[in-house]
Amino acid sequence: MVFIGILDKLKLKLKRDQLTRSNIEKKVRRIIISFAILFFFSILIYINVNLHQYAEDDAYIHFRIAEHLIQFGQPYFNLNEPIFTTSSIIWTLFLAGLSIIPFDLPLKVAILNAFFVGIGGLLYAKILMNRLVIYFLHG
Repeated sequence: MVFIGILDKLKLKLKRDQLTRSNIEKKVRRIIISFAILFFFSILIYINVNLHQYAEDDAYIHFRIAEHLIQFGQPYFNLNEPIFTTSSIIWTLFLAGLSIIPFDLPLKVAILNAFFVGIGGLLYAKILMNRLVIYFLHG
């Protein structure tokens, strides 16, 4: 009964909007692309989260310095050795800010990494598609 009511509402909406076949195809294409992007980001997050324990030792140096900065107010790898060992103060400060959010710091960085790689991939694909369109239109 409810399903029939929903179908009737959809039919009225289709009549009201007077969607043509090309408009429906565009909407379907957008939905498919949206699901493809969602799938792409899901795969990236899955890979990054499952492989975050294999981060290189330099990453763990930054993680430890950031955690010491938040916990003890000292930006040192070993608290009893006041030697500033980070090669990237901005990254370490960013990690320190990220440490405030509960959860494992390497896991948070892995999720951010997946997000930024995905955004970069989408931007690259958009630029590439624009270049290909220009190439094929203008020879």
